[in-house]
Amino acid sequence: VPIGSPTAGDTVYKYNYRTGAVHKDIRSKITCAFKYTQTTQPTWDDMTQTWEQATARWDDKTLEEMFPKVVLSTNDGYSYENDATTNNDSGSAIDAFWDSKDFTALDFDPAGNVGQLVNWLGIDVFAKGNSCEVLYSIDSGQTWTLIQDFTLDNDYPPDSDPDIGYFDILSSKIRLRFRNNKVDETFYLKQFVLQGTLREQRGF
Repeated sequence: VPIGSPTAGDTVYKYNYRTGAVHKDIRSKITCAFKYTQTTQPTWDDMTQTWEQATARWDDKTLEEMFPKVVLSTNDGYSYENDATTNNDSGSAIDAFWDSKDFTALDFDPAGNVGQLVNWLGIDVFAKGNSCEVLYSIDSGQTWTLIQDFTLDNDYPPDSDPDIGYFDILSSKIRLRFRNNKVDETFYLKQFVLQGTLREQRGF
């Protein structure tokens, strides 16, 4: 659906007929999406990444013969296949990130007060892959501050030894972003734990 100034459709509306929910999404320059059936399964020599870089499982369904592959066509005449064996978008890094909700004092104590200040002190991160930037925002995502760019391992860290990022900020809310925007890299986030202490009620 082209809306406003765009001359090609880039707005997608998805309707869940079971729940009645409608979701709006943006796919810039995408004019067509379809599936085709993969006729052959990739061989070992078809894999372009090193063993450490590979994120797809060798026996993953997406690599099997007869698996339906997703193709996106753009308004400049190109078609792109969704390829689970690469971490890039047509050779360029994918700006991949996930944002949390705004955490408040109520996440520490549900019986607390809205607007109560919290001294946010750090975060325990359980992630694997290549690397992951962890950032925070205290203005609902308007601006972001880097906590740390973690170098990750192939496996999640044990529960007793997470990756830890330290910071010291006093605010009534905090939002977190986990991000990777590097060529040939990706990350998987299992969980995170915020550290902080409750402080006084914010004045109005």
